[in-house]
Amino acid sequence: MVKRDMFYFADIDEKFIDGTKNSVGLEDGVLVHCQQCIEKNLKGITEKKYGIIYSEYNLVKLL
Repeated sequence: MVKRDMFYFADIDEKFIDGTKNSVGLEDGVLVHCQQCIEKNLKGITEKKYGIIYSEYNLVKLL
């Protein structure tokens, strides 16, 4: 099994955002993926830099 880091999953969110950002009716979904992308990148940074792995998705706490 290949171990994928949070940056990999954030990249998937970013690809979704790029592909759907101009789609009518998907605005809320795009915003959710924007938030998730930021959270996953922050989790990746804290894991890589400090060795801390957060299991929750809370943008305020991650910041």
